Amino acid sequence: MDKFKVSDIANLLKISQVTVYKKIKKLKKELSTHSIKEKGILFFSPEGVEIIRQSISTAPLETTMEVVQSAPVSVDLSPVVSRFGDMEKGILALTEVFKSEVKNIREDMARLVEENRALRTEVSNFRRLLPAPSKPAPKEPTFGEVFNHELKEFQAWLRGVCAPFVEPFRGN
Repeated sequence: MDKFKVSDIANLLKISQVTVYKKIKKLKKELSTHSIKEKGILFFSPEGVEIIRQSISTAPLETTMEVVQSAPVSVDLSPVVSRFGDMEKGILALTEVFKSEVKNIREDMARLVEENRALRTEVSNFRRLLPAPSKPAPKEPTFGEVFNHELKEFQAWLRGVCAPFVEPFRGN
């Protein structure tokens, strides 16, 4: 005799074990001759599995949906839309200011980099004219180190410049 556990039936019928147990409870009389309990485990014969399968395929839908009708609600959203429009205009204005500032900053940075190169060349030329030092000269920072330092200073400055434009919109 083939025996099927509740988990086997659930896998076979592609339903949960909870659903199988509910069906077993409802079909207790019909399944009494097709089930056996061994060492605390409930087993069913193929006929019992078929009874459960048929009860699932012919089961009426247990869930119903109640349709609730209500009167239409009218909400005036024009203040919200107006506020969003104002915010959008403010953001676009700030974006243009920011783009302009970024362009100016890039131009200034390029100019400063060129000035820095020219000054380094000039200093290098003057050093050649000096007598050799008795002590080794302190290590000069590399271009990358100087650039990173200047970039950090610039970022701090930029935050200070942009804060008056951004702060009014943060709390809204």
